[in-house]
Amino acid sequence: MTVKRRIASSDPYKVQFEQAIAQSKSDFVKEILSDHKITASEFGEAQDRFTSCLDDAGVQWERTAAAAGFATVSTIAIESGAADSDAPKKCAEAWTGMIESLYMMANQNPANKDMNDLIAACLTEHGLMSEDLTGKDVEEAFEAGSVRGEVGEDGTAVPVAPGAVPDPILPDGTNLNSTETYPCITNPLNPAAVETG
Repeated sequence: MTVKRRIASSDPYKVQFEQAIAQSKSDFVKEILSDHKITASEFGEAQDRFTSCLDDAGVQWERTAAAAGFATVSTIAIESGAADSDAPKKCAEAWTGMIESLYMMANQNPANKDMNDLIAACLTEHGLMSEDLTGKDVEEAFEAGSVRGEVGEDGTAVPVAPGAVPDPILPDGTNLNSTETYPCITNPLNPAAVETG
């Protein structure tokens, strides 16, 4: 008998959890996600089952640590070349689904606030930008850095050559790919946890 779990009415990740549940074909994954919370032990169990499945399929993997908000979580990296094979996909579908990404998001940004706003606040708080920097400025810099390129005579965008995508630049000229801004871009709620060396 499945016990119905209680879901908070103020759940900041309600939409993401409901989409992940609807898309999953795994009863295990659906059960973990059913209360719209993922505990550290549930996350660990999902990873253990995933890595056991990889072992059974002969797929090499490595556990690495990543800073997510104020927590350090482990992620599973699969050997190069094996990530696109059927075994890792089947193992992920059965045992992890969206568990890892939702767990990381909830630890990185518990209130599910706009990341660009959080980055702007972090850059301002740490004296890297003026106080009038907005999340919209950050968003526009990232968009321009990822899509900006030449415009042809017919008014359509000319594709940017690989490796030639310009860096995201803020209105004052600050490069968001700089060493100084990296901690706020990577972990805006806890930039001190980001290793820059």
